[in-house]
Amino acid sequence: MAGGHVREIDGLRALAVLSVMIAHLVPAWLPGGFIGVDIFFVISGYVVSRAMAHRPRSSLWFELADFFARRIRRIMPALLVCLLFTTLMTVLLVPFSWLSSTTNQTGLWAVFGLSNFALVLFQDGYFSPRTEFNPFMHTWSLAVEEQFYLVFPWLFLIWLRTRQIAGRSRYLTAGLWTGLALLSIVVAWAWSKAQPQWAYYLLPSRFWELAAGVMFYQLQASGRLGKLAMVPPNGFLLAGLIMVVTGLFYADPDAFPYPWALLPVLGTLLVLASVSRGCTASLARLGLGNGIAVYVGQMSYSLYLWHWPVYVMFRWTVGLEQGRYRLLAVLLTFLLAWFSWRLVERPVRSTRFLVAGSWHTLTAGALAISMAWLAVSSLFTHRESLSLSVTADTYQWYPYAFPAAPLPGPKPLAGHKIFVIGNSHGMAYSTMLAEANREFGIEIRQHPVDACPMGSLLKTIDSVPGCPETVSSLMQMLAQEAKPGDMVFFASLRAYRLIDQWARFDLEAVRRFGKSDGEKLLACAPCRKRRS
Repeated sequence: MAGGHVREIDGLRALAVLSVMIAHLVPAWLPGGFIGVDIFFVISGYVVSRAMAHRPRSSLWFELADFFARRIRRIMPALLVCLLFTTLMTVLLVPFSWLSSTTNQTGLWAVFGLSNFALVLFQDGYFSPRTEFNPFMHTWSLAVEEQFYLVFPWLFLIWLRTRQIAGRSRYLTAGLWTGLALLSIVVAWAWSKAQPQWAYYLLPSRFWELAAGVMFYQLQASGRLGKLAMVPPNGFLLAGLIMVVTGLFYADPDAFPYPWALLPVLGTLLVLASVSRGCTASLARLGLGNGIAVYVGQMSYSLYLWHWPVYVMFRWTVGLEQGRYRLLAVLLTFLLAWFSWRLVERPVRSTRFLVAGSWHTLTAGALAISMAWLAVSSLFTHRESLSLSVTADTYQWYPYAFPAAPLPGPKPLAGHKIFVIGNSHGMAYSTMLAEANREFGIEIRQHPVDACPMGSLLKTIDSVPGCPETVSSLMQMLAQEAKPGDMVFFASLRAYRLIDQWARFDLEAVRRFGKSDGEKLLACAPCRKRRS
């Protein structure tokens, strides 16, 4: 078993990736399917620990170079191919609009394993509808793993070199992972309340999930799980699967990663405790170790890479609501994943030049990443000229002001003003207001107020911190500057908005939708928030 292949772990990967695919296809079918990512995190921590522990011991720099080279061979080839192809499809098929305005940054940052930061910095909300239309969104979890791999080998090599040493240093290094994992859980707890977007996407609140797999291997390798041998492996397996399945159906995205990620992480550890003992007659062999599950698990990385871009391209083109298109999207995902696995993943891992030396792989990897970034950047730069979309000419429709020459002749509204007070909805009228200025000579005065609902029918100004002061200041400004004949335009959202009402309610429920129902809906977090 030492360092060898465990078929059931592939089966567990299959369960994880299929859960994510189902949840992203139709969230109502598997509301907690996003916990498949957490299963992957635990497996990754365990598998890289096993692999590194059974590599030949050598100098520190050689072992580090060997680790990073193997990670590059495992992750980068299929990822870069997927990013390049997805970028090309995005440039050709996806028009530039508000829904796609963060796509460029996410794709470019994904090349360097930083897309989770891009999602935090450039998205305009934790559950922004733009995530469902961003074909690079799913790379955030790969970014978390890549960032973890920058830290992992240093800490793990310290443990490897000191675990046989008697004395205080042995316990200090053994407790290093535990201390960092506990600190990460505290961060996850704090961020889940105060900064949910950070908690979901960033490594500090996810470190403990990957560390759980590392610590499980450390206990296993140190022989500290001996007492668990008295428990039948099928008991671990059933308990672990019950926890995982419970999370798949009941995990609350509003309390994630803390505390709901605890359930799939613990469940995955129990499954690993069962399958890593090599009990060939157990239920694990019949379930997770069967040929189909293993085959899907071996393709799980490519399946994860390709499923989201395929789904997003369907959303941008023919849609993903009808059953035939959903089936076609799944079939296309499996087809692309199979080609990626057979023609990219497997051949690169056995390429003689790359396997011959770690420095060959590191050099080739750096060159490939640089070339991929240049290619992605160039495609996005020329997006408008390459696009096949009928809306490619943004001048004709995009709601922002473009420079234009003033029209000759008298201006009937010259000397008057329009005071535009609103949030992003005010910006949506920029082109119209610029045309009004050009044609009628009216002066445009825009005053952004962000989330302050001035003139709103949804909530009072007292419910937003700082809003009463903002409204008072604006009213004083209007009293001083506005004259008879001037206009005030309150441009903001002042009615209930449902981005997915047809998915949440049946037709009759939508027809009956009224103010009282809207208030109930706004109070129901799972109804108004859906994680991608």
